[in-house]
Amino acid sequence: MAAPFDRAFDALREGRGGSVPPAAIPWRKNEVVYVVPQADRVTVIFAIDFTESDERAIAKSFLMEFVDAQRVANNSPPCTFTPDAPLELKSMPMPPSHTPVGFLSFVIFPQHVDRGRQEKTITLLTGFRNYLHYHLKATKTYMHMRMRKRVVGLLQVLNRAVPEEEAKAKKTAKGRTFNRG
Repeated sequence: MAAPFDRAFDALREGRGGSVPPAAIPWRKNEVVYVVPQADRVTVIFAIDFTESDERAIAKSFLMEFVDAQRVANNSPPCTFTPDAPLELKSMPMPPSHTPVGFLSFVIFPQHVDRGRQEKTITLLTGFRNYLHYHLKATKTYMHMRMRKRVVGLLQVLNRAVPEEEAKAKKTAKGRTFNRG
């Protein structure tokens, strides 16, 4: 999995980034990772897709938040999330029926791959899909727990709203009403 990244990052570090052809790595079903080397940067583009509609919605929201959070992190590679294919993919073949959730692009500059950082950068990029999947499942679990908690609260309200039965009058063996007082 790391070979296309190594090839592109080595060329970037050596100043010949534009000489390496772009690579499309089939990642999962309907998902491809594109490695697009350029003269001064390497753009890594994840075509992200999920089959379930709830996961698609959560993924879209999570990725938008991820991009916003990335802006705060110092020294992290810039990233963007778009629903349409970025311009770097104009020359790349796209599957005809491919309708992903969106495209997440990381722009890797030479400072991200110099002085022994290349292996860590590759590890983080190759593990990104697992990172995303973990957070989606955690989000779904959290939402499920919140919904269950809310249902329990609503059931308590409904149970309190049930009219109480009137106290039955207790009678003695002879049929007289028994009053305690």
